[in-house]
Amino acid sequence: MMKFVRAFILVGMLLLTACSASSEVMETEAVSEGSLTEGITETEQLTESVAETETASETEWVNPALLPVKLSERDISGYSVSGSVIVYDEETDTRTMYVGEITDKEEIAEVAEFIALTEALPETDTREFYGVNIGCDVSLTLTDVLGNRYAYNEVRFTENGSEASYLLRHGVYGKDTVCVRSEGEEEYSLYALMERLIAKEENVSEREEYDVQSYSTDIALITEYRNWAWGYQHSGNVIDMSGNVYSYDFGAENYNGEEIDSDEEFISALMEICSEGEPDASDSSITDTLKKIRELADGADRKAKMISESYACDAGQHTIYAVTSDYKLVTICSDGDSIITSTDENALEIQRLCGEIGIH
Repeated sequence: MMKFVRAFILVGMLLLTACSASSEVMETEAVSEGSLTEGITETEQLTESVAETETASETEWVNPALLPVKLSERDISGYSVSGSVIVYDEETDTRTMYVGEITDKEEIAEVAEFIALTEALPETDTREFYGVNIGCDVSLTLTDVLGNRYAYNEVRFTENGSEASYLLRHGVYGKDTVCVRSEGEEEYSLYALMERLIAKEENVSEREEYDVQSYSTDIALITEYRNWAWGYQHSGNVIDMSGNVYSYDFGAENYNGEEIDSDEEFISALMEICSEGEPDASDSSITDTLKKIRELADGADRKAKMISESYACDAGQHTIYAVTSDYKLVTICSDGDSIITSTDENALEIQRLCGEIGIH
């Protein structure tokens, strides 16, 4: 009996020893695997992390909260940034469009920080962006390490006497659209960033200057219809200060088949029509009203917020612009796919006067 007990104890001790040895081996292997993980290079970790995010979100952008780490503090050599900005010079009364590409690594990191900062703001309805104004003076395109492109546009406006802006991002295939609102701090201004970076001599690839004082015809009002639903349509009427009415058509079959993408080009093309053609109609009885409209336009806040009230689908957009004495457009009202009303008191009065002379 004693031999049996001794044998049992001996077997138990052998089993305990074996288990202990097995546990030590497993711990050693775990430590080894941990060391191996720590040995992965920072670039490989970034690539793996981005790939996992892309797989999970199907080409949507990474979590904005992670952008400073992924772009600014890591390897951003695989990213590229291009864009454009229109800069106004008050002394010469000219506007210059700069188009270029940012290649300096520190400047790309600065753009990355801006993206991270703004996209971390609370999201707002994208319709707010389109309700502020029709044109943008700045754009940015960022291409990530996987070749995905993200386009950013900003509109700035005044509201209750304070500067504010909306930044809109279009992601891959339009699946990753985000709009954020910010107040007037420069750290949230895409325009200030691109004016400083794109307009630099070493970054500019194209430059085009518009001299707004070179026009001769005195345009007071412009009516416009645009629609992209069934081919590009862009037509309307021009009323000069003498009450002469001219029609124009810059649709897909006209104007070299190209879309007009700036206020300067739009006004220049209209001036050419007015100076070379005969008016379709004329009404000298409205000249006094047109003078009032001009005075109101000169005092209007061109960056005032526009309120969007409702939306349709594929109806196109009818817009009325007043033209200032220095040939800048003031958006008065717009309706169609979106019904837009200005918050500026002068613009509201111009809208009322337009109704009096039959312009709707």
